[in-house]
Amino acid sequence: MYCLNNGKGSITIAPLVDKVLKLAEQYNWIIEASHIPGLSNTIPDSLSRLSRCGDYAIKKEVLQKTLKEL
Repeated sequence: MYCLNNGKGSITIAPLVDKVLKLAEQYNWIIEASHIPGLSNTIPDSLSRLSRCGDYAIKKEVLQKTLKEL
């Protein structure tokens, strides 16, 4: 959320933020990120926490099923 609202972020996410902001400028989009509480956002909230847990892997089948449910 901070990355999009402020136009900057960590080294790892900065290239993605740059691409999103360039597309927004090109197509005259207004982008504003907002917080969705974990209880209303359980699947993405859980997935975002995986990156903080060290090495991991998501089975392709599980990822596809989860993305379809979104």
